[in-house]
Amino acid sequence: MDFRKYSALLLLIAVFLAFIPFNYRSHDKIVEIRPVDAYYADLDLDGVEDDIRIYLNVTIIGFGSDQLSKGVEYGMVLNLFLPSNSKYSYQYTSTDTSSRFSLRVDILNQATEKGWYTLRVAGYYQNLDINKPFTESFYQFDPPGGMTGDDPRFIVTRL
Repeated sequence: MDFRKYSALLLLIAVFLAFIPFNYRSHDKIVEIRPVDAYYADLDLDGVEDDIRIYLNVTIIGFGSDQLSKGVEYGMVLNLFLPSNSKYSYQYTSTDTSSRFSLRVDILNQATEKGWYTLRVAGYYQNLDINKPFTESFYQFDPPGGMTGDDPRFIVTRL
């Protein structure tokens, strides 16, 4: 390959790479929240298996030990999509001094339809802002049954 073709190829690759969207840069402060399990159960002991338990792994990235020791404010937005495409949104904020930990989320009286449920979880640092980096994860599960019950409730427990 002669020099002109090689230069043109390198220029084409550079232009292509310039337009690839990146979610975050390596020096950004990031809160990554990933669902690792979700299932239905009778968590509120009302005799109906219409509650959802979700386990999340949280990783706080880009903070030094001195910043972590003071506590890092983070948050998440959890969207639950039912098989009918109904969407329920929940938001949670907290402060933590660990760079890795787990959360358990209980959503009571929400597994009311048969079919596949989808979780979409966005994690963010300090406050949710379109100009700040955030991470997003998805998880699907299929609770059986489907019964209407009490109003939904959202409970988060630090593990």
